[in-house]
Amino acid sequence: MVDDAQELGEGELGLLAGCARAGSSVWVFGDPDLATGSFTGERSRVLAGLHEELARRGGLAPGSAQHPEQRAVLSTVYRHGSEVREFVRGLTVRIGAAGAAEHRAAPAVAGGGAAEASAGSAVQFATASSPAEQLGIIAHRLRARRLGLGGVQPVDWTDMAVICRTRGEASRVARLLAVHQVPTGIAAGGVVLREHQIVRELIRMLQHTLRIRALGADEVLQLVGGVIGGLDPVAIRRLRGALLMHERRTARQEGREPRSIDAVVADGFAVPGVEAIVDSAGGRALRRLGKIAAAADSIASSGGTAREVLWAIWDGTGLAGRWQREALEGRGARADEAHRSLDAVMGLFFALQRHEEQDSEQPIAELLEELSLSAVPEDSLAQQSQREAVTVTTPQGVIGREFEVVAVVGAQDGSWPNLRARGSLLGATSLERWLRGEEATAPSRRDTVHDELRLFVHSCARARDALLVVAIADEDQHPSAFFGFGRAHLVTGLPSARLTLRGATSEMRRRLNIDPGDASALRSLVALAAEGVPGAHPDEWYGVLEPSTTAPIVDLVADPAARVSVSPSQLERAEECPLDWVVSSLGGGGGSVQASLGTLIHHALETAQDTDAAALFETVLAQWHKLPFDADWESQRTKRVAEQMTESLAEYLRDFAGSDRELLAQEAAFEIPLEHAVLRGFADRLEMRRSGDDSAHGGAEITVVDLKTGRTPPSAAATATHAQLQAYQLGVMLGAFESAAGLEGARSGGAKLLYVHPDATKRGGYVERGQEPMSEDAKAALIERVTTVARVMAANEFTARVEHHCSDPHKPGSCRLHIIQAVSHA
Repeated sequence: MVDDAQELGEGELGLLAGCARAGSSVWVFGDPDLATGSFTGERSRVLAGLHEELARRGGLAPGSAQHPEQRAVLSTVYRHGSEVREFVRGLTVRIGAAGAAEHRAAPAVAGGGAAEASAGSAVQFATASSPAEQLGIIAHRLRARRLGLGGVQPVDWTDMAVICRTRGEASRVARLLAVHQVPTGIAAGGVVLREHQIVRELIRMLQHTLRIRALGADEVLQLVGGVIGGLDPVAIRRLRGALLMHERRTARQEGREPRSIDAVVADGFAVPGVEAIVDSAGGRALRRLGKIAAAADSIASSGGTAREVLWAIWDGTGLAGRWQREALEGRGARADEAHRSLDAVMGLFFALQRHEEQDSEQPIAELLEELSLSAVPEDSLAQQSQREAVTVTTPQGVIGREFEVVAVVGAQDGSWPNLRARGSLLGATSLERWLRGEEATAPSRRDTVHDELRLFVHSCARARDALLVVAIADEDQHPSAFFGFGRAHLVTGLPSARLTLRGATSEMRRRLNIDPGDASALRSLVALAAEGVPGAHPDEWYGVLEPSTTAPIVDLVADPAARVSVSPSQLERAEECPLDWVVSSLGGGGGSVQASLGTLIHHALETAQDTDAAALFETVLAQWHKLPFDADWESQRTKRVAEQMTESLAEYLRDFAGSDRELLAQEAAFEIPLEHAVLRGFADRLEMRRSGDDSAHGGAEITVVDLKTGRTPPSAAATATHAQLQAYQLGVMLGAFESAAGLEGARSGGAKLLYVHPDATKRGGYVERGQEPMSEDAKAALIERVTTVARVMAANEFTARVEHHCSDPHKPGSCRLHIIQAVSHA
C-alpha cells in the first residue's frame, strides 16, 4: 500500500514492479492534482497509468491479465470544511487533467472546519505594504489561534504551518517569525550545512588544521569577525588599525621596515603569545582564535581523527554552553537561532562520524569541500531539537501532512508561478515521454504553469481549518495571478501588531497617549499591570518614575559639620552649567586623545630634569602607547603636535632658568577650609622671586603657573577673573600650600596660564596669560563664589543652562545626555 502515490519516481516504481512480479497486490492512493515532484519528471501521470508503468518495467506477473486494474474514486473529503474545499476545488479545475478528473467533485464532510463555525472565514487572502507587515499579519494570526482568540479552540504550535515557495524564503520567514515570538522549525528536507555560518567557519578551521588549505589573513579576520570571534565590523577595523600602528611603532624601535597588515595578522594567529598583540577586544579575540587552532593542531599532530580535531575546535569556541542556555531558557529569535545552529553543528559532526565509521575511501579534503559547497539537505540521523514549533517549509516539505492552520507566503509575480524553464540539463521529462513511446519534447510553458499551480493547490489543501494567503503589494513587488484566484476571499485591515504581552502593553499605552480618555485601553493596562507584565505599570514608564532618591549629595542641613570639596578646575564649570558638572563628576563624562595628550605633557613638565626639548619629547613618547588612536595618521599628526608642545615647553624652561625666579614646587597641593566648603587642588608650578637683599624668606613673591594644552587662550578680561588662577592665589595668600609652609611673609605675585599648543602660540614659542595679584575685594568675592558653588555641588537638583551652554555646539559637555529627547517622546 502506497500513500501519496502522485510522488512516485523511477526508483519507487521499480520497487513496486518487483513486488508485483513476486505476486504481491499493489494498492496506491494519491491525487494527481497535488504532485510536487514534477521537476524530476511527469509524476502527475503515474496514477492514471500505473498499470502501463508497471508493465513497462516488467512488473506484471503471468496471468495478471485475469486480474485487471481496479480503480476507486473517494467521494468525500474529510480533511477540511466546505469553504476550504470549495476554494481548493476551484483551483484544481484550472489544472490540466492528468488522466483523471472525477475526484475533483468530492465534497467536504458536513460540519467540518472550526473556523467556519466561528464568525471568521476559513479562507482569507490579504495584501501587505511591506515584508515586515506581511510577517506581522501572519504572526498575529498564528498567535491568536494559539491563544484561542475569536471564539475558537486554541491550536498547538505543532498544528500550524507556514508554506513558502523556496527554501531560502522559508529560512528567512522562520527567522523573522521568531522575532515576533512565534517558535519556528524549518522542515524543508533536512539541514543544508553550508547555510549556517558556524558550520562554514568550523569547516575552514578544520581545513586549516588538517593542512588541507591554510587560512589567509583576510579569512582569519573574517573568523574573528564571525560567530567564533564575535567581533563586529567596527571592532575589526579598529583591530586592523591597532595592529598596523603597533607594527610601525615596533619597526621604528627595531630599525626595520614594517611588515604588511596581512603578515601581522598571520603572525598573531599562528603564534598566539601569553598576551594579545594589542590590548583590546580585537587583539584578545585574535589570540583566542590562534589558541583554538593551536589546540586543534595538537590533536591532529598526535594522530587524531577529523572528528576529534573538530571537537577540539568546537570545544575551544565556548559556544556550546551559551547556545544551550539560549535554546532552553531564551525566547524569540535568539532561542530559535540557537536551536538551528546547534542542529547544524550536530549535522556536521554526524557527517564526519559517518565518514569515519563507514571507513570511506573518500579523502577528508573532498568531504569537507563537498559539505561547504553542497546545497542538498544533509540526510542525517543526528538527533535534533525537540520542541513545539510552527512548521515553516516548502510545498515538498508537507507531503502527507495536514495542519489546523496554514499560511501561504510567496504568491508574488515572478516567484510563484516560477515560469523559468526546468529540466533542460538532464531532460527528465523528455526521457520519460520517450520511454512511454511519445515524442521526447521538453515541458511547455503551459505544463510549467500547471506544475506550479499543483504546488499552490497542494499548499492550500494542507489546511484542515483555516487558510491565510498573504502577498506583498508595493512599488517593487506585486501579487501574482495565483493570488488573484482568491479575490473572492480578499480581506483588508488584518492586524499586524505583535500579539504578545509586550505588544499588547505597547498598543494600550499608545492608545492612551493618543486619547487619555480611552477607558478600554486603561482597563487593559490595569489588568496587564496586575499580572506583572513588564512595561504595564506606570512605575516602569520612562520619564514618570520618581527619583530613586531626593537626598542631596552632601546634606549640609542634617550634618552641619559636613564639608563640600571644591576643585579650582571645576569652579567655573559648576557655575556655567551645574548639570554638566554633576554628570561629569559622577562618571558620565568621556575622555579624549587631547585630554590624554595633556596628561603626558604635564607629566613631562613635572619630571623635567633640564631644558632639553628632545628629552621632554622622549618622556612623552615613553607613554605614547596609552593614547587611544583610531588610525596611524592620527597618531602621527598628534605626535607632531606633541613635539611642538615640548619645544615650547623647553623654551619656557630655558627662559625660566635665565630669570631671577626659582622653582619652589611642582604639583603643589593646597587645602583651604571656607565655611561649609573645602577648596583643595594641585598647582602645576610654584615659582618664587626674592625681594631686595633680605636673606630671610620674608618678602618672597610666589607666582602660580598653570600649564594648559588647549588651543585657545582666554582674553585679558577673562584672565583677570579666571576662577582657577584666583583659587591658586588664595592658597598662596592664606599660606595653604604645603610646599610654601616655611615661607613666612610670602606674598602672591599673581598667577599665569602657560599655553604651549602650536595653535595657541601661532607655531612659535609659548604664550602666557597673567593675572595680577588679588586685591582684598577680589579675595572676598572669590570666597563668596566658592561657598556659593559648594552649595550648588551639595544640592539634590542641578540646573541645565540649555540656551547658554547645553545647546551651544562650541561648548561641548556631558549635560547633553539629559537634554536629548527620549525615544518615546513622539
